[in-house]
Amino acid sequence: MEGLRPLFRYFELSGRSGRAEFWKFCAFVLMAETLAAFLDTGSNNKVPVITSIIVVVTTIPQWTATVRRLHDIGKSGWAMLWPIGIAAIGAVVAGMSQQVNEYGEKAQSPIGLIAILLILGSFGYGLYLLTKAGDEYENQYGDPDNHVPTAFAELIGMSVDSADRPSAAHRPASKAGGVDEAMAQIERLGQLREKGLLSDEEFATQKSAILARV
Repeated sequence: MEGLRPLFRYFELSGRSGRAEFWKFCAFVLMAETLAAFLDTGSNNKVPVITSIIVVVTTIPQWTATVRRLHDIGKSGWAMLWPIGIAAIGAVVAGMSQQVNEYGEKAQSPIGLIAILLILGSFGYGLYLLTKAGDEYENQYGDPDNHVPTAFAELIGMSVDSADRPSAAHRPASKAGGVDEAMAQIERLGQLREKGLLSDEEFATQKSAILARV
């Protein structure tokens, strides 16, 4: 399942992640945390144990997936510091804008509007970066994210290079063993798709690459 791929790339800060992988994983995390919160609410534990476990397990892959998502559009992972920093400045300004009037009540000063605009602007910019279409071709961070992750590639007996790089499709192969090997690889790909480890799009991409090498 494409949404679970970041769990197989847990500490991987290199390479790229497409929009589908990133946002499906975000949806998966949201659903898992919602279910965990519901289960914790029905328990007698003072500490939300299940929710805490989900947060601990998914925090690192969320950050690494964010870095790879930025790589996909040709930007460094440090680019995310801009919206975070601007939002932090906006929050500080918002806190400083609170004033007390002559009646002892808090009143919002005009500078509070600037703080709100800073926070909204940072949120919008961060969302733009994470939803922007990735580079169509190879950039400084690698090939487009249409490859089989290392864990999947090892399962089907393919090297990461042969699964990822288009140039591998043009390597010469012997006709005798090439067809049998290709059919075996396609069969293993089909098994991964049936288990939900590959999407239909990934299956079609890898099948085309295998047939092109025959």
